[in-house]
Amino acid sequence: MIFDRNGKKEVVALLGAGSMGAAIVRRIAAGRTILLGDISETNLEKVSHDLRYSGYDVQTMTVNALEKDSVEAFAKKADSLGPVMYFIDTAGASPNQAKPEHILALDMVGTGYALDAFGRVMAPGGAGLVISSQTGYMYPIPYEIEQEILGTPTEKLMEHPFIRETALQRSGVAYMIAKRVNHRHRPAHRRRRDRLHPHRSVQAARVRKSSLRRSRCVRLFAARTNLPQRLLMNMGGSKYEKIALQAWFPLGHGDKTLFEQPVFTALAEKHGKSVGQIILRWHIQMGNIVIPGARSEAHIRENIDIFDFALTGDEMAAIAAIDRGVPYITHREEDMGRYLNWHPDIEGQR
Repeated sequence: MIFDRNGKKEVVALLGAGSMGAAIVRRIAAGRTILLGDISETNLEKVSHDLRYSGYDVQTMTVNALEKDSVEAFAKKADSLGPVMYFIDTAGASPNQAKPEHILALDMVGTGYALDAFGRVMAPGGAGLVISSQTGYMYPIPYEIEQEILGTPTEKLMEHPFIRETALQRSGVAYMIAKRVNHRHRPAHRRRRDRLHPHRSVQAARVRKSSLRRSRCVRLFAARTNLPQRLLMNMGGSKYEKIALQAWFPLGHGDKTLFEQPVFTALAEKHGKSVGQIILRWHIQMGNIVIPGARSEAHIRENIDIFDFALTGDEMAAIAAIDRGVPYITHREEDMGRYLNWHPDIEGQR
């Protein structure tokens, strides 16, 4: 076997060196070069130290995700290190962190700059991931306006009348519209008439196909015990679609109605487990990617302690029988009104 130490390794570029991005690169960066980009040198130093300690090959670069030149320089740096196989963008601001202007500049325009820049350097077979939000489907943008926005160059998005007159009203509105634009954005060199069709939209983190050439796209959907998305699970086996189902709020925020389902309480008693553990085990056996929340170390340990037992086929079928065919979370008009009129105390949080 011949080892070529001078050969360039594949590159994984992460914009936004937070815990979410670090967790993602740990899963995909073995044997590859990681390029971290963040505006905070402190974040870069901490995350790069942790990754290097774990044996990863890491380089860093200070990047301002708000500035086009800075983002393009980051993409060029990644390209110079080797073939760019993965680009992950976790840089963003939420409604409780910033004012509308900053949210749109970072979440909408900044993300556009990143997709444009990395769309030009992505290697064949590469893919890009933009951490987005289901709020991108909460604000109804008229089809004609959406098409106008899709055809607008990234650097001119803030000048669009709809953005100026509507998106700047509230932080919540700005966030929803920014995420909607994220879902629909096409890299500048691919901005053609053949837009993404509505059925390609998803309710979770958006995995984007950023290569000009061939690349693989994995889409993430929400999955819960009362809406297991069986059609999507069937699609996952297709040679044309590789779909990973991700369970957002797999325990339903500890909803009392869910936890008191007779099938769960009976199985918990039978297996000597908690109801939460039964639900999480169901997700695992269904092949779902599960991300449960936890408020304490004991809760974390309980969530992990689900690999010493298994549900039988009959037990899995009994759980499937509670499928009501409706989303666990629905966007009611009154909830939308509260979100649209939300004024977070940004200064008070500083």
